[in-house]
Amino acid sequence: MLRQIRMAPLLGLIVSCQVLAGSSLETQVVQQIAHRLNLDEQSIGVSLGTQTEKITCQRPVAFLPYPPNPRGGRVSVGVRCADNRPDYIQATYRIMTKHWVINQDLSRGDVLKPHMLNPHTSEMARLPRGFVTDPSAYWGQQINRKVSKNTVLQENQLEAISLVERQEKVTVEAKGKGFRISREGSSLESGSLGQRIKIRLEGGSIVIATVIARQRVEIDL
Repeated sequence: MLRQIRMAPLLGLIVSCQVLAGSSLETQVVQQIAHRLNLDEQSIGVSLGTQTEKITCQRPVAFLPYPPNPRGGRVSVGVRCADNRPDYIQATYRIMTKHWVINQDLSRGDVLKPHMLNPHTSEMARLPRGFVTDPSAYWGQQINRKVSKNTVLQENQLEAISLVERQEKVTVEAKGKGFRISREGSSLESGSLGQRIKIRLEGGSIVIATVIARQRVEIDL
């Protein structure tokens, strides 16, 4: 049975929370961390150690006076009993997350493709910052340095391939309902797939267009 528990302010950081009445302290801490970080409870592991021995009330309610670290670690936990006099203990928690590992040696300029990666699940605190959770957003981008086999895929290893170079002649396509026309133009800046860049048309006017292919851009009418 769910019930709403409203905590008094503590240093401006304790907020109203919804807990499962009668659930264990560890379960409550997992719920609190999952709520604060918008995570699935199944991805969080919590250890309270022997500190809970000093909590003697039958129905303790846990709360977090400070925001938890998104990568895991230690967090202060407040425990309130019926007498409204909270105790404080330290919890250690870890967050498990999916990531991707490169399964072959890659060189600068190699284009990222699905067969180059294997899925793994690891503790977030042990992963490098900027690790990739959804590689589909990076298909077609190129590796910007030499990367060894079994390396965790990271955002800073990738860069979009430039399909239009600055001051390059491009085909400008314009589409409307039931028609498509094209004309020539000159790019005023470089751009990769999906980027919006400035294009000077033959008549001298400047438009913003979306890069759709090599030396091709598109504008909407």
